[in-house]
Amino acid sequence: MQRSIGTGFGCIGRPGLAAAALAFLAALPSCSPKSRTGPETVTETRTLMGTLVTVTATCDRGPAQEVVDLAFRDMANLEVLLSKHRAESEVSRINASAGKSPVKVSGYAFETISLALE
Repeated sequence: MQRSIGTGFGCIGRPGLAAAALAFLAALPSCSPKSRTGPETVTETRTLMGTLVTVTATCDRGPAQEVVDLAFRDMANLEVLLSKHRAESEVSRINASAGKSPVKVSGYAFETISLALE
């Protein structure tokens, strides 16, 4: 489903991306049940969305590294759609057309930006 963001929206900055990242992190699945003794904690920091992002997963049973990798994969997908640092992103297309013409965006981008603007 495509929706149109009207003209007049300026740059969607870090607050919008932070809201999207927080919404994603809240939806992460818990660690899958596997036989393991004691909790495992994995912490990694990578550069995404124009900043350093640190993800920590602690799992009583299950692959904490897989949870961290899933988080970074999904955040990288968010970056492709929503980053103002990538010329091909939906947010960059909105910014380039601000005040000129509406831009068709994915339903996900529309809902994320709408949430960020609230």
